[in-house]
Amino acid sequence: MKTIQTQVLIVGAGPVGLTAAMDLASRGIDVVVAEIRRAGEPPNVKCNHVSARSMEVFRRLGIVQHVREGGLPADFPNDCAYRTAVVGRELTRIPIPSRQDRYTATGGPDTDWPTPEPPHRINQIYLEPILFACAEAQRGITILNRVEVDEFDQDDNGVIARARDLDADQDITITADYLIGCDGGRSTVRKLIGSRLSGTDVVQRVQSTYIHAPALKELIIQKPAWMTMSLNPRRCGTTVSIDGRDNWLIHNHLAAEEVEFDSVDRDWALRTILGVDARFRYEIISKEDWIGRRLVADRFRDRRAFICGDAAHLWIPYAGYGMNAGIADAVDLCWMLAGVIKGWAAPALLDAYEAERQPITEQVSHFAMNHALAVMSQRRAVPAEVEMDGPAGDAARDKVGKAAYDLNVQQYCCAGLNFGYYYDRQPMAWAISRRPQYPAHAHRMSGSPMDARCSTRWARPTR
Repeated sequence: MKTIQTQVLIVGAGPVGLTAAMDLASRGIDVVVAEIRRAGEPPNVKCNHVSARSMEVFRRLGIVQHVREGGLPADFPNDCAYRTAVVGRELTRIPIPSRQDRYTATGGPDTDWPTPEPPHRINQIYLEPILFACAEAQRGITILNRVEVDEFDQDDNGVIARARDLDADQDITITADYLIGCDGGRSTVRKLIGSRLSGTDVVQRVQSTYIHAPALKELIIQKPAWMTMSLNPRRCGTTVSIDGRDNWLIHNHLAAEEVEFDSVDRDWALRTILGVDARFRYEIISKEDWIGRRLVADRFRDRRAFICGDAAHLWIPYAGYGMNAGIADAVDLCWMLAGVIKGWAAPALLDAYEAERQPITEQVSHFAMNHALAVMSQRRAVPAEVEMDGPAGDAARDKVGKAAYDLNVQQYCCAGLNFGYYYDRQPMAWAISRRPQYPAHAHRMSGSPMDARCSTRWARPTR
């Protein structure tokens, strides 16, 4: 039996767990991270967007340039294009600056961010290794790969977790002051603290296929785009450029009546979304069928054990706010934990975590679901004329393109979801006596501070 002692045990070494570890270590807290995967084992091809808030966190942690330099080539447009197919006619485009222009670009819907760190497009297969390397190199962090935490006990003095080294077939006991579960949608920690997810079980079913197709870029006659949405009456889908060259992630959005994943031929759907015929060659790197949901945990904490990220909330990935909400969870919790562990804050401070984060994730989950439903409705309404030549086709394309732009610019150029949310259930520092009169996603940068919009008063910490 091996025994390890630390101040905080984090279960899960995805982006949320690794960010939590670096945040705590930057505050002088010793951390052990237990991860079931091997070191260097790639994650699924998902999460293509790092929000401005998350980039600000990485800036504070001293790793932002490592993150900014990863992902797409520096000059590759981060635009979102809408076409009849990937190689078809373009309907509209939401311009988003490339990495090399991100700090200096002006004009367009996604510039003039009121922060030194605007958003960044990078797939998780590139982001996670960067975060892992930075965390592994940081003093105070120990990462245990191929270690599974399957149960724990807690009392007034701390947490005792029982884990297993899967390669050495060895039992491990890890004692800690606190435990954070960043172990994903099937979270063991969530189950062990008695928390349950509730909400909408099915918003949309999606077939996702990650392909290697070097010839595709040669068939695209328009300006490149980070993401291309195919809108036609036969099959709508989303194609994401992963490396700006040869690898692409294609989402086939199943219709409401397509309740079985195998009810749609994957190859036919993929070729229809791309706009290519049977002669086009591609290689499947990986594939995944998944269900977009809207689920939020009924509790984010049991005494000394907490949950963050997908362990606490799951929603369909619109606006890129799954991982980013998890990072926001982590940094909100970690400064409180550091204060309590170091003795400058009372344990009652930790009550603020669930009080702050649960309402925000509930709000964002509804925005993501409602936006997904609106997009699904738009896809169903694409007329056959959109692929026709002549005035009727031109008119249809103009109408569909304008509707797509107006609906989607709010999710891809989402300053509101970055900077428009607020905490109205804060139990320890201050109370908002008058709420801002707008939803988070509708927030617009005015140059005026938040306290110009709502009055505040200081209050004592409460239990």
